[in-house]
Amino acid sequence: MKKIKFSIVFFALCAGLWCADAQQSYQSFLTTVPSGKSLTASIPSDIFIKPSSARATSSQSGEGIERSYDGNQSTLYHSSWGGTSLPVTLNYYFTAEGKIEFITYYPRTSGGQNGIFCQFELWYSLKDDDVPMIKYNDFDFNGSSTPTTISLSSPWINPDTIRFVVKSALNDGSGKNFVSCAEMEFGCGGDPEYLSYMNIFTDKTFSSLKEGVTLEQIQGIGNEFLKKLAMELKAGIYDAEFRIQDYQACEDPSVKAATNKNGKYGLHDNPTGIYAVENEDLIVFMGATDRVSPSLFIQHGVERDSTLNNGVSYALREGINRIVPTNSGLIYIMYYSQTGTEADVKIHIATGKVNGYFDNSKHDASRWQELLKKATHPYFQVKGRYASLLFETDAFRQYVPDGKALIDRYDSLVWQEMDFLGLPKYNRVPKCRPYFHVDYKKSTFMYATDYHTAYAPSTQSSILDLTKLVNTTDPGGSGSWGPAHELGHVNQVRPGLKWIGMTEVTNNIHSQYITTLWGNPSRIYSENLGGGMNRYTSARQRIIDQGRAFGDNAIGDVFCQLVPFWQLKLYMHDVLGNHDFYKDVYEQVRLRPDPVAKDGCSSNGMCQLGFVQIVCEVSGLNFIPFFEKWGFLKPINQTINDYGNGQLTVTQAGIDAVKAAIEALNLPSSVPSDLHLIDDGNWKDAKWKPAGN
Repeated sequence: MKKIKFSIVFFALCAGLWCADAQQSYQSFLTTVPSGKSLTASIPSDIFIKPSSARATSSQSGEGIERSYDGNQSTLYHSSWGGTSLPVTLNYYFTAEGKIEFITYYPRTSGGQNGIFCQFELWYSLKDDDVPMIKYNDFDFNGSSTPTTISLSSPWINPDTIRFVVKSALNDGSGKNFVSCAEMEFGCGGDPEYLSYMNIFTDKTFSSLKEGVTLEQIQGIGNEFLKKLAMELKAGIYDAEFRIQDYQACEDPSVKAATNKNGKYGLHDNPTGIYAVENEDLIVFMGATDRVSPSLFIQHGVERDSTLNNGVSYALREGINRIVPTNSGLIYIMYYSQTGTEADVKIHIATGKVNGYFDNSKHDASRWQELLKKATHPYFQVKGRYASLLFETDAFRQYVPDGKALIDRYDSLVWQEMDFLGLPKYNRVPKCRPYFHVDYKKSTFMYATDYHTAYAPSTQSSILDLTKLVNTTDPGGSGSWGPAHELGHVNQVRPGLKWIGMTEVTNNIHSQYITTLWGNPSRIYSENLGGGMNRYTSARQRIIDQGRAFGDNAIGDVFCQLVPFWQLKLYMHDVLGNHDFYKDVYEQVRLRPDPVAKDGCSSNGMCQLGFVQIVCEVSGLNFIPFFEKWGFLKPINQTINDYGNGQLTVTQAGIDAVKAAIEALNLPSSVPSDLHLIDDGNWKDAKWKPAGN
């Protein structure tokens, strides 16, 4: 921007003569920020004190405590991989003089959740005090996967030692204890000069001016950045839609995942529509928070991370935050807690580049093309009520004429899977969204893991094109099978309905359900395997005719193993009209303790037998003959490779015990003896209906 052009506009502003001609030629002062740091340098930044040394009572070789203050969030301190006794004590020592007003704990960002802090005590000592150690307080970070800041009630001047006594932390369920930390920061706020301008701005977000503020007052602002910001706010030309937003607190995905016994939903519920550029200052103003302090997350781009899911987090504090990002990428606000009931927080991201996003709760369909046209980043975010999408901007432009229709359909997909699981019925709906995103540099077509499901760029033509996503002529469900299948992985209730060998089986109950619900032919019925065979006939041949136990490695087809699970749906939901059947089955699996080895059966074997018993109890019918035919009640002792080896052992003693438990229920009747023949083509036949119906 030429200086003369700005001078003309500035003069017009000062004179109160802002006019259409001046507005058309004006560019925001923010466009000058990336060309130099003269403006942002006037914003005070936090001052950090680095420990001179540290010591932990347990550590893993190569992952010592020094990695928790090396300035790199991709490295971490970790206690012994073999497990350790709790509490674990972390001591940080300081030789330099300084002041500490806050401490920020950054949990690990990859490789699982082992060691993320829960309960701990915080102690400290000061150089000039005779008291050796003083207990500051007890804390519980509840295993939060986002950074957490402790703001001290009064500064610690010249600290000598800061101690964390970690009494509990997340683990992998193995019974071993772990403690980990990606980074620990000790700091104080910079020059609080900005507080002197609270007579001009309404609050610490610097997002609006107080009523009656004059141009003369604005000209008196000594900070050049804040002066120019105030001038644009006064003129009503500040581009505020995505820079200034209220962000909602969300429930941490791990909370419902633990009680629902499924995978974790996403961490991308609060897109900002802004992206950062490496080494270009981010000026972020945050308002008052309610118990939980949000953090700012910059997601890696394809040049840094193939999953487009990892990135770097920066803790935010009330007031001005000046961040020098170490990576470029889209910005998200991480505002997660154990309940997600905290008040909204107002955040103003004054620098960075605007990309925008589409949100079906606040944008009309008519805005889709406008927002997409303005987007300048390679990726574009679409936020729904239940789903969150991130795909190539150009792919959206090519395949999606109506973004609202697309995200509404993905919202339906997520809600309908949750409904099938019984989450709404049992008040278990998570307060966060599954995250669907494009993936790069991966040979995998699609995949699912905690916090996200990912899709190769080549799939965008089918999963973003609404006509292909809901193509009702394709027995494979066209585009819808893939997202429903991957979300099905996240929704698998484990271990009760995800025992060894079932990873690619029980998730397909969901993809079968979604695709048929959307009007597609049943995949296991319509796909022609040749010789007049479909999955039903192949399954009966491979399992029933061969007398195999269910789960036998020799079956070799996960779609064949899907058949009995889908037959339960056809009979209970469609024939008998009990549409809550699977909802109630899932709920019983969630409520009951995870099966353990018993009667010579492995824990996986007990999951299989437990499923048989739950089906009988929930339905009120004796399904023993059905499960006997499908091999659920046949002994087996095999090592199953299911993304890793596990043992599936079902003994006759275990079978006898579960059959006795079912017989003791005195169920009124058994299911039809030939129920193993029901399929999507014949379920309407009168022979399946009980007498009198």
